Amino acid sequence: MSEDAVIVSAESLKHFAHEIFLRAGMSGEHAGVTAEVLVWADLRGVDSHGLNLLPHYVRQVRAGNISLASNVIT
Repeated sequence: MSEDAVIVSAESLKHFAHEIFLRAGMSGEHAGVTAEVLVWADLRGVDSHGLNLLPHYVRQVRAGNISLASNVIT
């Protein structure tokens, strides 16, 4: 790890992503699940499915391409 590396806890990342998704218009439950899944992917080394997708998801929500009314959480 380089000297300039910044270490951020998984909980802090989840909180950050949750807040971003809330501000984009997601419900608290959907924001929480989405944040959890993205951080989970990063923690397992699947960076292609992790937090790097956060800006993409926010753009898609704002463009109306992701329905905020859907309920896929069971």
